[in-house]
Amino acid sequence: MTAFATQWALLDLALRGIEPYRREPRLLFTVAASVLLSFILGNIFWRRLSRALISLLVASLVVIDVFVYRHYGVPLDEQVLETAMFAWSDVKPVVVAMLPGTALIVSVVGAFEYALLTLGARASCFQQRRTRALVTVSGAMLLLAGGKLRDGTLDVRLAHAASLAWGPSRDAAAAGTQVRVPALSSRRKRLPNVLFVLTESVRAEDYAGPRVEALVPSRVTLRGMRSVASYTAVSVSALTTGLSQLGHRADILAAPTWFDWMKSVRDGKGERPRVIYWSAQSEHLFERTELRTVMDSFVTMETLLGHDVEDEDEMIDRGVDRLLAAHTVANLPALHAPYFITLHFGGTHAPYFVDKDDAPFAPWERTVTWSKMPLLHNAYRNAIFEQDKSVAACLAGFLEAQGDSPWIIVLTSDHGESFGERGAIHHGQNLYDEQTKVPGWIAFGNGALDVDEERALRGHANDVVTHLDLLPTLLDMYGVLEATPVAPYRVKFGGRSLLRRDDGPRAPIPITNCTEMFPCPVNTWGMLSDQRLLVAQPWDNAFHCMHVRDGSAVENAGDEACTALVWASKAYFPELPNHAPNR
Repeated sequence: MTAFATQWALLDLALRGIEPYRREPRLLFTVAASVLLSFILGNIFWRRLSRALISLLVASLVVIDVFVYRHYGVPLDEQVLETAMFAWSDVKPVVVAMLPGTALIVSVVGAFEYALLTLGARASCFQQRRTRALVTVSGAMLLLAGGKLRDGTLDVRLAHAASLAWGPSRDAAAAGTQVRVPALSSRRKRLPNVLFVLTESVRAEDYAGPRVEALVPSRVTLRGMRSVASYTAVSVSALTTGLSQLGHRADILAAPTWFDWMKSVRDGKGERPRVIYWSAQSEHLFERTELRTVMDSFVTMETLLGHDVEDEDEMIDRGVDRLLAAHTVANLPALHAPYFITLHFGGTHAPYFVDKDDAPFAPWERTVTWSKMPLLHNAYRNAIFEQDKSVAACLAGFLEAQGDSPWIIVLTSDHGESFGERGAIHHGQNLYDEQTKVPGWIAFGNGALDVDEERALRGHANDVVTHLDLLPTLLDMYGVLEATPVAPYRVKFGGRSLLRRDDGPRAPIPITNCTEMFPCPVNTWGMLSDQRLLVAQPWDNAFHCMHVRDGSAVENAGDEACTALVWASKAYFPELPNHAPNR
């Protein structure tokens, strides 16, 4: 019984170490509470069936907690649970793939728990009701003395997390949010037709688009492009607003998106671009529920499939990118120019859409297991290969429709993807290169850019640039970046126009997966400059510093660029992800 009662405390020590208790000695009270309450639990149930059920329950919690720790590097708590509930479409494929193996492991651990539960139970003094009541009250008092429940031992954290599942649900909607932008007079003689292609989960090192790139051989490749988050919702919000996502939720919701901006652009005749969003993603991606009313055309996965979608990942095998391409090719010729089109693809999201008859990377498998990581990686590369066909079809249709109209194409991905690097699978766990370094390029024609703008753009080809640079660049493409109504917003943008050659150093950019608009399972944040990248996670006692060009670690602890970036981080992150002071 002693082993059963103390296992949570021992498991917590094995996973988290002594650092949390050294930093906050009050947490030792939760250890005592855990042991006392576990003794009570072990002595309440005497019947074999009851013990068996309790053993399976405890085994399930232990196994789940260990798996969560293995996947995210943190124990299961309310932050992890809230994220799982909020982003269930990302979590479900992993859970489903792990169920068979997990069930087997739980049965084995359950037998071990049953043995622990049985040993010494009959001789226990906890059979007396008064003793149980006294110990229960004592355990509750110790919990209160221990401070925050989310920082307690693993069983305390699990109980706290489970209680939230029955609490009030998070209201992710932003119904009624209205953003108004005054009319913006363009300095361009002719407004370009712009096609912005946004792919899903494609990291730079695996990006391959031979069909697409053959259509735009003179494109400018932005080799240093980075996202500022590794979750789609956070990344898309940063892309469309040009703002760091560390701000308050209300401020970000009130910020104009590029859809709002483009609808306000006016040429010399008073005509504006048609604002189009055609997507293979769910309609629930955007926090602003009224945003669709801003668009002249709003098409999502639900539109393409003809019905509501509860789990978008289950629709990946319906070939949603192919459906998006077919819709685009069919409807683009009828669009009245000028127009601004955002095409948002989704087939490269797990579980990855693969054409079994045309999959050059073999062998491949979509099962998520550590032993089959190379096969999963091949499935991902096959999905990128397949998506290239759909994107190419859209680009070909777009180029064919241009005639002599000025045109611009921009391509990037919302974030990258991990395949075992630093113990991570898929995305959202960290901000290292594999999850934030993404493809990026810009193509143009028919005089859309002048000579100086083209020279400036090509001059940025090898610079460190981010998604925050793209909205200012788009506004510059439409000739309105310097318009007076933009000025109050321009000073808040986290980036700068790539159509201008600014050789001054970039101000440090805070990056994070954790925002007021989107919960994250792991506190992960950092800083990005032209030279260095800082990243810290809950198990880190300080920021890790890396060369931003190649992602290699900076070995010199006294590196001036790292030191300067750490000092800059204090303005945004007074604490590290482990809640220790950011010193």
